[in-house]
Amino acid sequence: MSEENVLKTAIANSIIFEYDEMYEQADDEHDFSKGFEKKMDKLISRRKKPYYIMINTAFKRVAVIIIAFISISAVTILSVDALRDFFKDLFVNIFSDHSHVVANTEPEVGESSLTITYPEKIESKYEIAYDLSGYEKTVYSDDEMSVEIGYVNGEKSIDYSQYPVSHYDVFLNTEDAEIEHIDINGHDAMFFMDNNGYYSIIWNNGEYIIQISANLNKDEFIDIAKSVQKVE
Repeated sequence: MSEENVLKTAIANSIIFEYDEMYEQADDEHDFSKGFEKKMDKLISRRKKPYYIMINTAFKRVAVIIIAFISISAVTILSVDALRDFFKDLFVNIFSDHSHVVANTEPEVGESSLTITYPEKIESKYEIAYDLSGYEKTVYSDDEMSVEIGYVNGEKSIDYSQYPVSHYDVFLNTEDAEIEHIDINGHDAMFFMDNNGYYSIIWNNGEYIIQISANLNKDEFIDIAKSVQKVE
């Protein structure tokens, strides 16, 4: 054997020996961090899901997200466009299980914008003038941005609220509800009964948005709404 081959063999044997030592060390038990183990558990768990085969590549995951987005967008657009109701002082977008209601601060055709001067905060207060003797009154808020009062008499419950027009922006439970227009002291009001048996009325009284909800009979509830008047 030539000296060159002897040298190559010696180097190879030396490298293999050192590699074997390193490999044996790599076989030693290793304590992984709890964070790493949690991540691995999540990956293993996700692979067991029945739908994993549909999203096991980046391309498929992107496709699923796009399809879901298009589906949700289509439902939302149809829900809003097909089931939008119009009130003089409210914008109501009706979805399958709720409605988004905001106050309309724009003047009607032919009206000057100078004729609409809604207070930016509560400067005058309105309350229910209907006889509610027997009801326990609880004031939940009484500040510049809202007045919220609850009345309870046994199982009967009334919730009264007053808000500045420009700040009124709410989501309401209108699932399976029939939304109606109703006149409250000359103002166009939104009226409906939710799936919990509560009537609700919302209207702009010329200064503020008034909202009342109660589990009373319809006629009494409307009388209560019509009794709302300025107290200070």
